[in-house]
Amino acid sequence: MSYIKPRGWQGDALDKFLASDNKSFLVEATPGAGKTIFSGLCAKQLIDDGTASFIVIVVPTTALKGDSDAGFLGDWNKVGIDITTVLKAGKPAPRDFHGAVVTYQQLPSLSSTFE
Repeated sequence: MSYIKPRGWQGDALDKFLASDNKSFLVEATPGAGKTIFSGLCAKQLIDDGTASFIVIVVPTTALKGDSDAGFLGDWNKVGIDITTVLKAGKPAPRDFHGAVVTYQQLPSLSSTFE
């Protein structure tokens, strides 16, 4: 499978992200610029180099979780990261995925999963 190649600004920002020692990294870009793809590229690098084993994305609405074509689910798939939209309270993170996307509203019920 051929994965998406970063846009110019995404490649430059990814280099800065990887060179940064800060735990926080702010990206400011217009709607549709590719912030979701960029975050997937960052996550892919962290997973590939062993810095992270499972990534949780928290979004304000179910619509932002996405589907097979768009949103976090679709865009992260395009960069080679399999994420799920389903986490079960009290159950460990699913081994078949690199991460999960959940809503703010789901967080309180998932605290035992993250422990």
